[in-house]
Amino acid sequence: MTENINTIYEDINNKLKRSGYRLTPQRQVTVETLIENNNELLIAEEIFIKVKNRNPSIGLATVYRTLDMLQELDIVKKIPYRDGMSRFDLVKSSNEYQTFYLLCQNCGKIEEIQEPILTDTEKRIEQEYRFKIMTRQLTFHGICQKCLKKEGYRSGE
Repeated sequence: MTENINTIYEDINNKLKRSGYRLTPQRQVTVETLIENNNELLIAEEIFIKVKNRNPSIGLATVYRTLDMLQELDIVKKIPYRDGMSRFDLVKSSNEYQTFYLLCQNCGKIEEIQEPILTDTEKRIEQEYRFKIMTRQLTFHGICQKCLKKEGYRSGE
C-alpha cells in the first residue's frame, strides 16, 4: 500500500478502535478492498465479489454487516442511486471540505465534489438547536454537462 493508502487504513483502524470495534480479518479485507477501489462507487455485491476474490471464506452477509458498521461510523457513505441500488463511497478524511454528489438523472453518472458549502449552516444549526451534527449526505440531482451537450441545452433554458 502507498503512504496515502496506509494513512487512510490507519485512520479507519483507529476510528474502529475508538468506537470499540476490532479490525477482524473479514473487516480488514473489506476495508482494504474499499481503499483500493476508492475511486469507484461500488454496490455491495461488487464489493463482495472483490472481497471474495481475496478471501473465499467471507460471506455476503459479513460484507453487508461490515458496510453497515462502517456507515454508522461515517467511514463509508451509502449513496442512493436511480436504479434503486446504493453505492458506497469511502470517506477519505474529516477535513474542512464536505463531500457532496452530483447525480445525472439522464445517464446515471455520479460525480463527487468537495466544497465547504454547508459549514456556516452546520455551525448555525449546532448553535441554535444545540444539535451535534455527526454526519451529512447531500446529493444534487440534475443533468451532467455531457448529457446537456448531447441534448443541445443552451444556457438560460
